[in-house]
Amino acid sequence: MSRQIPSQAAALGEILSNPAHPARSVGPGPQLAIPVVASICGLWLALFGCGCLVTDPITFKDDVNFPPAIIGDSAYPVGSIITVTQSGPNALDIPLTVRDENVDQQLYQRTLITKSNGYVFYTCPEPVIPPSGSVERSDVKITINKTDLNRGECNRVDIVVSSRFTDCIDATKLPQLGPEQIHKIVGRFDDTSDPSDIARARYWVWEVSNDALTDPAKAQALAKTCNAANGDSTAGMGP
Repeated sequence: MSRQIPSQAAALGEILSNPAHPARSVGPGPQLAIPVVASICGLWLALFGCGCLVTDPITFKDDVNFPPAIIGDSAYPVGSIITVTQSGPNALDIPLTVRDENVDQQLYQRTLITKSNGYVFYTCPEPVIPPSGSVERSDVKITINKTDLNRGECNRVDIVVSSRFTDCIDATKLPQLGPEQIHKIVGRFDDTSDPSDIARARYWVWEVSNDALTDPAKAQALAKTCNAANGDSTAGMGP
């Protein structure tokens, strides 16, 4: 797109380009006016003589969903063995720190206990890990009821954290289901709509109220239950 230069501007251009033009030889006034006129003409052409400017459309990327990560407490590092008895408090509290670059994102956590003779779910409703405004959320605590642990056995505890879990599992329905159906439900324990949006942690909880740490035979039995608990890994939970 262009505009036609008015006749006045054309006349000024002729004066500037022709040294012999009468308008350039009449006193100092016109001579002094030439630079000013030139500047005005340049501005006029810049404003009205240029073509249309076409720019590429500006696109904005969606916010990146960074996966969370679970950082174990110094007392209970991720992957460690925790020994408990039925005496004292009724619950075992496992403190965690959850790291997530999406500081304003709400997270959820699920817990699964795998025992030699079955499973215990802490999944529905899923406990919320609210945003703290910081990359690290250090006030997370996983509570395990000691009555859910097999006495004198090894119990595997799997914890997963995500912002995008799929269907919540109703653990109250497990006793009504057969082994195959239960296994399918366990396989969906860590299902998310985004496979990369998940953090995992695993602990081994030894219930030693039967003196499994001092009695060799009971210690051997406990070790066998660890093998049993580990032999039925849930989908995606790793070895």
